[in-house]
Parts: sequence; structure tokens; C-alpha cells
Amino acid sequence: QAVVLVNGMRDVLKAADPAHAAGYDARAAEYAGKLQKLKADGRELLKDKKDKKLVTFHESLTYFADTFGLEIVDVIQKTPGKEPTAKELDKLVETCVKGKVRVIAVEPQYTTQTSAARVKQELEARGLADVRLVEIDPLETANPGEVTPDWYEAKTRANVRALADALK
Repeated sequence: QAVVLVNGMRDVLKAADPAHAAGYDARAAEYAGKLQKLKADGRELLKDKKDKKLVTFHESLTYFADTFGLEIVDVIQKTPGKEPTAKELDKLVETCVKGKVRVIAVEPQYTTQTSAARVKQELEARGLADVRLVEIDPLETANPGEVTPDWYEAKTRANVRALADALK
């Protein structure tokens, strides 16, 4: 989806500044090539994983999962920032047990992730082996001082590597 965004920005810039259209085309094509390589590299890293199921902290990783062939089984927070009820957590645990989902993606933007830790504990108590909390940055927020030209690529690669290390 990032390629779609790059091409959309290119088109807006070309419309606003037609005299430099060739430069916008060239830079967009160059970056789109980097993004296609990022996608190919990520898919290669995950290609031998038999179990690509995970639970996410909230619904922020849909495009990421689609891009890399992952399956989001459920989410912990249906509404970002709102902790799930005990009943919702029980249902989530049941879903994970039935589907043998052992990877829970948590986010660095949320300093307290007690619900994710509780899900992990419940899954372990019910006999699910090697349950993992994996920090995945949904790239929704960033400290402006951290953003560099390769920020998106570096964060996405780190996310894919973290999942590749956790998935089986």
C-alpha cells in the first residue's frame, strides 16, 4: 500500500508543479522500487513459516499482514486505548486456544499492555507452548527527531524480522 501512497503523492506534486514532473516521476519510481524490494525481502524472510497467525494489539496491521501473507486472527483492543472487558479477553483466549495462536503483537506506543500479558498468561496456563509477545511498531506515530529518509523502510524491516523470529 505504501507504493500506492507514493504514487498518489507524486501525482499531487506533478499537478502542483508540472515543470518538475520528470523529477517527481523518477524519485517516485526509485522509491517504489525500494518498497517492492522491501516487500520481496519480507516475504522471503517469512516464506518458510508454517504458522503465520497472530493477534494484534489493535486493528493497525491489516495492510502489513496482507502484504506479508500473515493472518490476523483477532485484536486485543477493539477501540484503540480502551482496554477490553474480562468477557472480551476470555473470548480472545478461547479463539487463540482453538486456533493455536501463539504470537501476540504489542506496540511500543502503548506503555501498559496488561491485557496482552494477561492473554499470554492465560494461553500458557491452558497449555499453549512458546507464546510470544512481539513488539511491532504500527508506524502510526513517530518522534519527529527519529524520522529520516529510511525511517519507514527500517521500521518495516524491523517489524518483519521480529515476526520472523517469533513465528514458526
